[in-house]
Amino acid sequence: MLSLKSFIASIHDAILQASDSMMDKHLDLLERHFTAQPESGATGGQQILTPKMVTLEYHTADQSLNTVVRQVQVPLITLVPLVVPRIEKAVLAADFEMEIAGDEVQINFASPARRSMFGRPKRPIGRLEITLTPQETPEGLKAVVEAYERAVKAQVP
Repeated sequence: MLSLKSFIASIHDAILQASDSMMDKHLDLLERHFTAQPESGATGGQQILTPKMVTLEYHTADQSLNTVVRQVQVPLITLVPLVVPRIEKAVLAADFEMEIAGDEVQINFASPARRSMFGRPKRPIGRLEITLTPQETPEGLKAVVEAYERAVKAQVP
């Protein structure tokens, strides 16, 4: 038998660890698309993040219909899908036997419920369902990427 309280605490810890892992993925996104440089004269280890850039050739026609090649500086983060890993929906459902031992509810996942001769389970059956909701992309990150996209559009006639 397992304490229901301990089981719920374990699930809570797992959710917190998953949240920490997702935060690490946000930081990884920044590290992949920006270069960190120490701020000159900064105290406390502050850094300036500079976007990693690529140069793309943009072909267009001039007034005489001649092909003109322009070079456009594009922040790398605007060229990749802005997908932050998240849990779309996770449902944990568990059937278990329950009994009270002392002041604590105990649960058992090990065996299917044994039935009495009247077809009812010998111990009460419980069902626990936990749903995790999705995590949205931070508004600040969306705003930064949109600003870079506007800068790229301004370079293209």
